[in-house]
Amino acid sequence: QDNAKRALAVAVYNHYKRINAPKKRGDVELQKSNIVVVGPTGCGKTEIWRTLQKKFSFIKIINGPQLSCDGWKGSYHVKDIFLEEKPQMREHMIVVVDEADKLFEPMVGSGGTDFSRSIQNEFLKLIDGDQVTFVNEDNRKDPQTAKIDCRNISFVFCGSFEMLRNNKEDRSSAIGFSSSTETADLTSEVTEEDLVLYGNIRREIAGRIDKIVMLQPLGADDFDQIMQSKNKISPVSQIAGQYGIEISLD
Repeated sequence: QDNAKRALAVAVYNHYKRINAPKKRGDVELQKSNIVVVGPTGCGKTEIWRTLQKKFSFIKIINGPQLSCDGWKGSYHVKDIFLEEKPQMREHMIVVVDEADKLFEPMVGSGGTDFSRSIQNEFLKLIDGDQVTFVNEDNRKDPQTAKIDCRNISFVFCGSFEMLRNNKEDRSSAIGFSSSTETADLTSEVTEEDLVLYGNIRREIAGRIDKIVMLQPLGADDFDQIMQSKNKISPVSQIAGQYGIEISLD
């Protein structure tokens, strides 16, 4: 995934420069970037960020489907992403939402409320880069208030986006003069409009995505490279090290 690794490394480098480099007169300010990472299950989306997280403490990875709307007691909320961090870290994070495509799928309650849209509304306030006030109500007698400046917080939404692929396939198989015989897949470039039409992402959020990074499915050559690797990524190397033996595969 050389192209994806390069694109995400550049994003992390620019984020690091933005929050750490001393500002001089005349310097061009590096803007924060919001990214969507698209690729099939098991292709390395999360692994790239786990590797980067070992080197950069400002990267925070959360599980998208565990998020619930604000007001649901006993659940994990968008505000908890920040309230559980140290104050000096809150305004300088790259927040990586893993399995974000599951979060964006419609979740309609019995009353007709789409909870996915409600959660996206909460993210929109943060992505805009405004100042947001969160209240931690765990201690009702003395609730804690946190004001967070979101100008330097970047968001990354990772997912396989199967619904995007399926919806594109449904449209490509439509009957009529406009029908297409091509099979839709995610090896072609995904656009902002695709995220809105097929991915259930609010247009306001899609419009604030600066980059869409594509990862390709792993093939036989990729798995061979992983298996034969001498570093920790190879499960063969891990087994050999665990038992003190030498393993070779043809």
